[in-house]
Amino acid sequence: FRGKLKRGELDNTVIELEVADQAPQMPMMGMGGPGMEMQIQGLQDLFKAFGGGRRTRRKMTVAESYDLLISEEADK
Repeated sequence: FRGKLKRGELDNTVIELEVADQAPQMPMMGMGGPGMEMQIQGLQDLFKAFGGGRRTRRKMTVAESYDLLISEEADK
């Protein structure tokens, strides 16, 4: 199984994954002074934390799942 995965033989296989719910991004319209972007990012992180790690099921191919899984692991 791992060999097939490494060789890319499973790339077109559709799988269903439970992924973190994507919170809507706040637009950063360049308003405010220096440091405002950091405050907005802090608020986004706070809302994400209050989201309680909601997860949704998504269907995708194995090839499409690589970037998503790497990004989720990097966020931990």
